[in-house]
Amino acid sequence: MPSIGIATDCALPPERVLRGAYDFSQDRPLAWPAVRAEHLTVHELSETTADATEGTPLASESTGNDAATTGPGPAGSLQP
Repeated sequence: MPSIGIATDCALPPERVLRGAYDFSQDRPLAWPAVRAEHLTVHELSETTADATEGTPLASESTGNDAATTGPGPAGSLQP
């Protein structure tokens, strides 16, 4: 599977950033304001992976998230 690496400076603790990346609950639009709840569909969610389609009224993206390759998710996310 292709991967994209991103590097930036951020004042938030790493745990909080990862929590936002791994959270596929109804709260995902709170971490990602451009994502609209009505455009978020979680197709499959397990302890370490997620397959979701998310987006805005103008665009959507189907993505997979694998915590086995990106690291464990914080409580309340991909990890129970």
